[in-house]
Amino acid sequence: MSNQPPALPYDWNTIKFLINSSYSHDPNPFPTEGQYSNFKLLQTYPSTDGSAKILIVEDTNTQQYLVIPQGTDNIQNAEEDVAINQNNSYQGVVNQAANFIEPYLVNGSNVVVIGHSLGGAEALQFGLALNEDISQDPKLQDGSSLQDYSNNISITTFNSPGLPAADASAFDVLDGITMRKRGQNTY
Repeated sequence: MSNQPPALPYDWNTIKFLINSSYSHDPNPFPTEGQYSNFKLLQTYPSTDGSAKILIVEDTNTQQYLVIPQGTDNIQNAEEDVAINQNNSYQGVVNQAANFIEPYLVNGSNVVVIGHSLGGAEALQFGLALNEDISQDPKLQDGSSLQDYSNNISITTFNSPGLPAADASAFDVLDGITMRKRGQNTY
């Protein structure tokens, strides 16, 4: 038995397409025909100050739901993104996305979270927010947590700055979730 997480559910070109879609200013960055037409945008959560955006996408081929936070889009805003990560100014969109996806997860759907750079930090914060939604859901058994759904969620980050120190202490909430880290991460 291997301790390695299962393979990523998408090839690298698809992952790049999904991450790049989060940077698009098009209200629906997914094609209706051809390659990638299986992705259907369900919801976009932009922050009011423009510092963050999260896409909720359905893969109609697999009936999986994807959560794709926008990461740092260029070197000019990298310093700004470091400040955003330290003060959690993306927390509002993270909470909205978690509220939206929680019913899908608790009803047995698979959820794939993929984030790059600042989007990786948002992906981790999303996991924590989703855990809070589940633990406070009056329809679920007392004591429910994200770990009860660990077979249905995976979180993958690429070159994430990690979580702010105040949130890193809560990282054990994500224990047991399929986590993949690529690049230098500091959780």
